Amino acid sequence: MRHRIHWPVIQSAPLHRRGLPSRRSRAAFHATDDRRTMSRLSAIQNRPPKLESPSPLAPGAAGLSCSSGGLPTASGAHPARVAVLVVTWNHSRVIERCLTALDGAETPPGGFRVLILDNASRDGTAERVRAYLRTRSESARRRVQMELRVASRNTGFAGGMNHLLRHALRTGARFVYLLNPDTVVDAQFLRGALRAMADPCVGIVQSLLLLHGAPDRVNSWGNELHWLGFGTVGGHDCPIRGRLARAHLGRREIGYASGAAMLVRAEVFEGVGLFDEKLFAYHEDLELSWRARLAGWRVVLEPDSIVHHDYEFARYRRKFYLAERNRVVVLFSCFQTSTLALLAPALLCAEVGVWLAAMREGWWREKWESYRSLWRAETLRWIRERRRLVAHVRRHPDGALAHAFSARFPGQGGAPRLARWLLLAPLQFYCRTVRTLLSRAYAIRSAWWGRAGEQAPAVPAFPALRTVSGIDRGRQAA
Repeated sequence: MRHRIHWPVIQSAPLHRRGLPSRRSRAAFHATDDRRTMSRLSAIQNRPPKLESPSPLAPGAAGLSCSSGGLPTASGAHPARVAVLVVTWNHSRVIERCLTALDGAETPPGGFRVLILDNASRDGTAERVRAYLRTRSESARRRVQMELRVASRNTGFAGGMNHLLRHALRTGARFVYLLNPDTVVDAQFLRGALRAMADPCVGIVQSLLLLHGAPDRVNSWGNELHWLGFGTVGGHDCPIRGRLARAHLGRREIGYASGAAMLVRAEVFEGVGLFDEKLFAYHEDLELSWRARLAGWRVVLEPDSIVHHDYEFARYRRKFYLAERNRVVVLFSCFQTSTLALLAPALLCAEVGVWLAAMREGWWREKWESYRSLWRAETLRWIRERRRLVAHVRRHPDGALAHAFSARFPGQGGAPRLARWLLLAPLQFYCRTVRTLLSRAYAIRSAWWGRAGEQAPAVPAFPALRTVSGIDRGRQAA
């Protein structure tokens, strides 16, 4: 028996104000696509369509248990406007501190709730959370609802967040706040982030991350995205009262938002899709921000929203494998073919530098394993499918986003002097040249469309990115 797929109408604010396709143009595009294509593209996005049979990710499904630390929502009550999502894995040492801070946070208009997913921890994290939920006061339970879900296996940051995102969108959340378990939020962290969302073009807001235990030093004022796919923490360990910090601590565009503390509008996920679960960990926040920018959303820093992060750069071997594999996958998924051709010489030279660093630091085996993984048939199919997804959500060429990319390499200051002069400095100059060429090409293209008195053709929305949240909101409104 074939399952029928239900594609509900998304109920949201007018999209033409953000430069996104109107409902009329999207409906015309959906009508031309057949059911087989829509089902296949939905599988690409890692989000199961709404089926007549129960979803395996529904509460109470096999391999997943749920417990609540708040009062059940009354029938017909309006759901919380913001859902704070926390994914844990062996975080028993810090999770109680994180939840205590959330209990002490100010409630924004519309309220917020906390959804926690434990990714099969082995250190008793789930038991620690359950114990905390049992000991919460009655007033805390009424003010903030907390719910714990436990997975039977570790699905990574991307898989765990996707599960919580599906649940939050189905139950009517207008905004979702992604939070690391090793953080401590400021009392007004949500109010500050929501103020930035007053601009309807803003899709993702990163909070200002300060180092836990050193509140006078920055952990991240917005991450930096390099032309060759490297992602770096912006402003790490800079004094917050220094001259450099004063120049960066304003509401401004950033390269990409850190998944440790960022607020995302629900329409972003409805328009560009969820995280890519095959990435598992690392670069998933970078890839989501990149897709959102290509779809026309702004990614900004909000310095009035403050979160303290117990940050520690882990150097275990598996991290280098995932980071290098995911860097190449995201790079070849999001850039246009012409941009990849321009960057080809720099990409080849950068691989030489990465190999030198891997040999010096002892993770050359992980680098070689990432090569082997990239040349497998399933990985090549994965990249091809992601390129198709990005092509369907894209509304801007790469030149329109050229200002968001950095030409400075991560760790450039600590590299040997010979490597800086012979490799990194020429690569930095080349990337700046590519940025200038793409920016000017985009400016010429925009001027040509302006002289013609026409608007550049809009790219239709991706047909398989519609979620069930619209149907649930319609039921609640009724």
